[in-house]
Amino acid sequence: MGSEEIKNLGNREGWGFVGVYGQKVFGEQRGAKVRAAMVLSFSKPIKEKVKKPAKVEGGSRFEVHSAGFTVGNFAKIMINNEDVPTCKHKDNYCRGLNVVVADPFTHKVLHAKSYDTFASAKASAAFLADAKDFPEGAIVLAAVKDEASKNLSGKAKAFFSKLGSQHVNALAYRNSWAFIGVMGQQAYTEERSATDAIGTGAILGYAKKVTHTKKVTKITGGSKIEAHSAGFLHGNYARVLINEKEVFTNKDAGRGINIVALDFENHKVVFKGSYDTYADPNASVKMIADFKDKLPQYCIVVAAAKDEASSKLSKEVKGLFRDLGSKNISNLKFREGWAFIGVRGVKKSTEKRGNTAGVAMVIGYGKITKKEVRKEVRTKVEPVKGGSRIEVQSAGFKHGNFATINIQGQMIVNHDSGKRGLNVVALEPFKHELILN
Repeated sequence: MGSEEIKNLGNREGWGFVGVYGQKVFGEQRGAKVRAAMVLSFSKPIKEKVKKPAKVEGGSRFEVHSAGFTVGNFAKIMINNEDVPTCKHKDNYCRGLNVVVADPFTHKVLHAKSYDTFASAKASAAFLADAKDFPEGAIVLAAVKDEASKNLSGKAKAFFSKLGSQHVNALAYRNSWAFIGVMGQQAYTEERSATDAIGTGAILGYAKKVTHTKKVTKITGGSKIEAHSAGFLHGNYARVLINEKEVFTNKDAGRGINIVALDFENHKVVFKGSYDTYADPNASVKMIADFKDKLPQYCIVVAAAKDEASSKLSKEVKGLFRDLGSKNISNLKFREGWAFIGVRGVKKSTEKRGNTAGVAMVIGYGKITKKEVRKEVRTKVEPVKGGSRIEVQSAGFKHGNFATINIQGQMIVNHDSGKRGLNVVALEPFKHELILN
């Protein structure tokens, strides 16, 4: 502010000073007994215009700011200059580790939460449980507020180390720490300090979805059947393909379990159904009824979960799929993908469960040979030339209690079907065809 005397101030000397902050306008005096005075006019505060950074074309601006308890006690996470709150607090961020996760393709927020890794011994485990659902390529932003090191576990630190962090293992009591990383890549930026508030930032472009396709030759004498599934946070889809042609599209599929049944002999679609086993309490009941009434024995059953399918999935439905050969249906978790292919009546199946799941199976065109035949013992009767052999037998209650009528070896009325009283059969006069029974 312009003082010339402050550097020469001696032991127990007097010093008076009047100045204007930011300008070299002042008055001062130094000595045994001094007085400093100035006449100043009233001034208006000058507001500095802060230029807001513009959104980056073709990408987004990510910023993370952090301050430990003694150097500001705040956290701030921004995407394109907009705050992303992680908790219900007056300044949007809470004590401990504040984490935001953005989609790599759209930069939309997938996850925003605070974990009190100072006070809660369970905070790190809660973070790691949530981190299992972070998709490949997702952008992870982390900021410490107040204090976060006390209950930040080794496994939680290892998560950030895997993303490239060089400072997380050295994070100490009430340190400031700001981090930006990408899932599956060691592309990161970070800052850490024990004495200052810090911040870091990155400009990231939108990722492009790359679909890897492998051409598969059609199997002669059979079909390649595929099921694909993804939970809400990892693509949110369900599809069924036969010989690389969609027979059940993601548009057809609804939330929950989606089922396609194929004819065992020609692989044509005989049934399609969607069951909202997340929100509909009757979904499992409907599925069991459809299995009973609409899915023939030996049909090929293809199932794919979409969005979330585990919440109202009954024990009876799980048992039904276990009978088809499933080993994973009982362990299906919230918003997990699950894909299944099996044959009803035969424990021959393939399946996969996870964030995204896909299975394929080559099944040949089959012939149903296992049929239940009711065996009846019949007495061979030689037909009478030029006419028909007609036999009628009757026995009263105490002597057998039956009535039978046999036309040309065909028992029209037998021991079981004959009723008490009079049993009558009428035949057409020329061909002896049955006209009344």
